[in-house]
Amino acid sequence: MPLSREKLEERKLRTEIWTAWVTAISLVIAGLFAAWQYSEAKEAVQTQRALDRIARFSSPELLEARIAVSVREAETAEGFKEALVQKRQELAEQGRLTSPGGDKPNPEGQAELMEVLSRFVLREMVGLGSGESQQANLRLILDFLDETAICAQRNLCDEDVITDVIGNFGQGHIRTYMPYLCYLRDNLGDPAIAQRAEAFFNPGAEEATCKLYREPVAKVLMELRAEAEAAVGPDEPIPGDEDNAPDA
Repeated sequence: MPLSREKLEERKLRTEIWTAWVTAISLVIAGLFAAWQYSEAKEAVQTQRALDRIARFSSPELLEARIAVSVREAETAEGFKEALVQKRQELAEQGRLTSPGGDKPNPEGQAELMEVLSRFVLREMVGLGSGESQQANLRLILDFLDETAICAQRNLCDEDVITDVIGNFGQGHIRTYMPYLCYLRDNLGDPAIAQRAEAFFNPGAEEATCKLYREPVAKVLMELRAEAEAAVGPDEPIPGDEDNAPDA
């Protein structure tokens, strides 16, 4: 028995609806597959860029800078420990290492410990006040860490690869040389120096850290300037500081 016109129209409508649904689902699946392919390709590019940064980390130029800095650290480590232990003992004997209740650090005592750290980092490890400055090497390393942090933060490099391979080095370097970093920012009038590196490798301490180091670093610089003037004459720049003098 032939179908009525109404039945034919109804069947045609169902077919069109079904076709539309199949087409829509196919487009969604195709879109998801394309997105997956794009995501895979993007991740591959991010990984390769991260590997390129790691290769740069091991380049002759950076390797030479890292070795020179490491040698200086090894040469001065024992002296730093002795100076820090001596200051801590002195503060403890004077009752200024912790608060009266003994449960919190004493702010004045902590400031003196930071002054010891700043003096040692700037004088002994960086080499300000001497003819054996490590500033060129340190700036090279800081610039590399900053560029690498920017690459990861902008999702251009794979963050996990960067963190796994050089995360510990970056954090240790930023924390160790924080007095020097704060000195650079003040001396050059540029608070953005290595800011991305600090935020990426040592998160949570930005801005506040340099506020704590500002006074201790200033005291050390006053000592160095006084020594330079006594040795040579008024307005004499600190030896080893020429590369970071602000433009006139």
